[in-house]
This record gives sequence, structure tokens and C-alpha cells, in this order.
Amino acid sequence: MLEDSTIVDARHEISDARALAGAERELTKDDRKQIVIHLSKALRYLKKIEREYVPKGGEQ
Repeated sequence: MLEDSTIVDARHEISDARALAGAERELTKDDRKQIVIHLSKALRYLKKIEREYVPKGGEQ
């Protein structure tokens, strides 16, 4: 069974990316890099969630 922490971790990474993207200033190259890192981590967590919860062979 998938741990609830995986869902929390995905939400946290998405929240961090949104906070950086929504800053009231111009984004630096480092800011953009950090956004990509957070979204990449979130995608890994979401893929893990998908593997656990989505039935093989499509939707039911």
C-alpha cells in the first residue's frame, strides 16, 4: 500500500514550485531551475501514486 507521505511529498513539491513561480519579482535563472527540480520531483511522486492506484490496462 502506498504511504500517505508520498501524496504529501507530491503536494509539497508542487506547492514549493507554485510559490517560486508566483513570486512578485522577476524570476532568476536559479529560480527557474528550482521550479523545474520541484516539478520533476512531484512528477516522480505522481507516477509512483499512479502505479499504485491506477489499474493495469486502463480505466475501469
